[in-house]
Amino acid sequence: MHAIETKLKTFDEPGLTVTMLMMRRHEKDFMLRRDVKYGDDIKKRGTEFTTALDKTEIPAADKTDIKEKLATYQRDFFGWMDAAVMLATEQKATSESYAAIEPLVDEVKKAIAQRANDATSADKQAQADTSLQMQIAIGLVAFAVLGLAVWIGRGVSRPIAWMAGAMGELAHGNMDVAVPGTARVDEIGQMAKAVLVFKEAGIERLRLENLSAEQRKEADDQRRQAEAQRAQADEQRRQADEERRKNAEAQAKAAEEQVRAAEAQLKAAEDQA
Repeated sequence: MHAIETKLKTFDEPGLTVTMLMMRRHEKDFMLRRDVKYGDDIKKRGTEFTTALDKTEIPAADKTDIKEKLATYQRDFFGWMDAAVMLATEQKATSESYAAIEPLVDEVKKAIAQRANDATSADKQAQADTSLQMQIAIGLVAFAVLGLAVWIGRGVSRPIAWMAGAMGELAHGNMDVAVPGTARVDEIGQMAKAVLVFKEAGIERLRLENLSAEQRKEADDQRRQAEAQRAQADEQRRQADEERRKNAEAQAKAAEEQVRAAEAQLKAAEDQA
């Protein structure tokens, strides 16, 4: 997106700049709200931008370059958006799993409390035995619930955290970061593959940018070489013109001296006569 904005600065097309700024606004809205409707808005602005671009007087080569940059940006953004939406879905599923455990704990507590109330009518020994049984039951249930929570948390949250870390590295331009979980066959594996697509798109974008920079450098070198050759040719032409001028002046001076000599001889002949 930044490359397109930089490119547009060289042309007086405020309408294209406004449409580009609207796409940036939709991008930020999605980052804040994680609502896929902003992705649809970006697609609409992209279509409007391409249509408006075709109607401008911008050279065809620059139009093609801008369209390629726009296509690369949209591919990268939608890859990242899909991964972000999947990550949010997994986080929601984790929260719902924890929420589903809480009613079970409450029911166990209620059952234990009921048994405690029922045991109050028994004798002291029976009450003591019941209390011990309740404590054992509480410990077993609590241990089971804790183990289930840890299993869910470590099985879902840890891969998601790793994925979020990889996405953060990719967002900062580190395309060498490894994407974990791509070999998995569950939803986390699908999310990892989406992040991998985002990484590959980023690598391709960097390759194209480097290639474009090399092509621009080569074009600049060729332009400077042509300018140097043109300057050399201008200098040689100037020197040739100067040489011709000097020769013409010398020839004119010699002719003038010959004329004066002839006039002198003619005058001397007249004086003798």
